[in-house]
Amino acid sequence: MPTPTIDRLRVRSDTVLVIVFLIAICLPAADVLLDLDPTRLSEKRRLAPPPPVRLSQPLEVSYTAAFESWWNDSFGFRRSLVVGYSRALLAFGVSPTPSVILGRSGWLFFAGDEALASYRAVQPFTEAELAAWQHRIETRRDWLAERGIHYLVVIAPNKETIYPEFMPGHLNRVRPVTRLDQLVTYLRSHSSVAIVDPRDALRAAKAEGIVYLRTDTHWNDVGAWLLHREILMGLRQWYPQLELTPAGAFVPNIRTRWSGDLATMLGLDGRLSEDKLELAPRNGRAARVADPGPRPEDPQRKLSAAERGTASLPRAVMFHDSFGLSLQPFVAESFSRIVFSSGPTNWRRNFDAALVERERPAVVIQEIAERFAVGPTGLRAVAPASP
Repeated sequence: MPTPTIDRLRVRSDTVLVIVFLIAICLPAADVLLDLDPTRLSEKRRLAPPPPVRLSQPLEVSYTAAFESWWNDSFGFRRSLVVGYSRALLAFGVSPTPSVILGRSGWLFFAGDEALASYRAVQPFTEAELAAWQHRIETRRDWLAERGIHYLVVIAPNKETIYPEFMPGHLNRVRPVTRLDQLVTYLRSHSSVAIVDPRDALRAAKAEGIVYLRTDTHWNDVGAWLLHREILMGLRQWYPQLELTPAGAFVPNIRTRWSGDLATMLGLDGRLSEDKLELAPRNGRAARVADPGPRPEDPQRKLSAAERGTASLPRAVMFHDSFGLSLQPFVAESFSRIVFSSGPTNWRRNFDAALVERERPAVVIQEIAERFAVGPTGLRAVAPASP
């Protein structure tokens, strides 16, 4: 081939390479300015905001750190890159995040907050830790009893506790007895604290249909309805007038293409989905939304309330974590007034004495997720004045 022809081809290829390079380095900035990326991505955290620019002041180290955080969260086409990265790893059967376990048959499991260690029974409770747990829950029980208030503790089992058959085979159990087994056995033999352990009921019910969501950490409406019945059966020792709502009182609805919090953690919200079964009351709800009272000072705490106004029913306060959210519409039907308080995952701090004093309930319900009940956080010291 003549030399001039080779030179022309080389010039053209170099030109194309330069153009592609310039486009590649300019596109991220263009996306930041013009939002070109059509990909949508939900994240379970608040993205870093852009730091304010003050031209009259010199740049500080804190500004550069804030700018770096914002840029890392806002990098051009970051959403597409996150989704593509997750899809590529999932194709090879690898989870993009250590917080999510890829189970069998499309089931996802949460591995954070000591959940995996709890499932594998890696480190059992010591006798001293069990005694500390008992002392702390009895301190709260006794503080309430001094005010004539009953106390019911409800454990929300981890999904892998109810569905171990969908966990990966390599995540074997080290011991046959888990921390939750130890805790429930210990409390029932050493304490009179009323505790609801719904594991047997959930395991029996799963033969009739799933009770937890495949792409989410929590139970579905069937699991929540089952839990509310377990709670009412626990309360009937004090309030035998409480009636159990039959399954026939609800109409099942299927919500298609629904993604749970674990799919969101993988960056695949809307792309990794399932059919979500929801239960709607056949004859409407008797409980109505009510004013929960003053906003709590703790920004982590959120209040809601419901009322039926039936004097024969008790008043209640329920402290709960995220597992309690789906319980609310079922539980609310059984009380004249109930205030729901969601707060810190540490059950020791998830209690508001001022709220209890203000509401003067007949009973306080404390829902605790298994991974928070058996984790080390609940055994750490808190302010001594807190019950």
